[in-house]
Amino acid sequence: MAKGNICKNKSIAKEVVDGKIIQDIPEAEHNGEMFPLFTVIPPIHCSVCGSKLRPNENYDRTIISSHSIKVCPTTYWICTNEMCKKHHTDKIIGVSGTANYSDEFIKKVNCIRYGSQSPSFMHQ
Repeated sequence: MAKGNICKNKSIAKEVVDGKIIQDIPEAEHNGEMFPLFTVIPPIHCSVCGSKLRPNENYDRTIISSHSIKVCPTTYWICTNEMCKKHHTDKIIGVSGTANYSDEFIKKVNCIRYGSQSPSFMHQ
């Protein structure tokens, strides 16, 4: 065993500014571009009829992740076509659908609970 100081792995170190931990957020791919996790992407056109959308209501989504609990300001959108009126929501990078947990958090939880295998009920 070597004696003396042992080199520490500083790649996992966090920065502290004014008593708060600053952590870099990883990026994820969306439509061929890289975005930081928890970036809010608004829909552009109606997925049913292709018409333009207008903002309907603003709200905050709280997302639990292994990085922290994030509050993401998002918008409900409504189709401008009077015959359609479909409602749409903003997409949050790294969060599937309307979930309150980030995808990476769910993967970590499953690895801890099920030994890196997802349970059979998640494949239905």
